Amino acid sequence: TGADLLADVTIHALGSAMRRPDLSGTYHVTASGETTWFGYARHIIETARAAGQPVRVAPDAIRPVASMTFKAAATRPIVK
Repeated sequence: TGADLLADVTIHALGSAMRRPDLSGTYHVTASGETTWFGYARHIIETARAAGQPVRVAPDAIRPVASMTFKAAATRPIVK
């Protein structure tokens, strides 16, 4: 969940709670959808390129790698 989403939701929630105190409380926020590190990396490259930033790598040069390739403390879900 991105910081920009959290900031937008927070300012909206604070404004709502200021107008209606009965709305104040604890809320949980998550973004919808899903991605992988591979998808996220490609998105960053494509977004930077679309914004006119100099990018040396083509999105097609980024290749997916299986999670089992890396030793990580967290157990990763298996994508079927």
